[in-house]
Amino acid sequence: MNADDSYLNERLAERRRQWRSGVAGVGLLLALGWGLLLSYPTPRPMAPEINASTTTASQSESLNGNATTALR
Repeated sequence: MNADDSYLNERLAERRRQWRSGVAGVGLLLALGWGLLLSYPTPRPMAPEINASTTTASQSESLNGNATTALR
């Protein structure tokens, strides 16, 4: 009976070791993934910024004013 308890305790201890190493492996992979994600540089915007003075409406108004001045 004592040998059976010893065998079962060993199996239980081995299962616990495997579970802990699995959790540690997942934790390591998550830490590496987050580190890689946070170290990746943020992309810069490729499109030029739109200012209020360069919108189509303000351009058409200034073009109309210039055209009126040129026609006078």
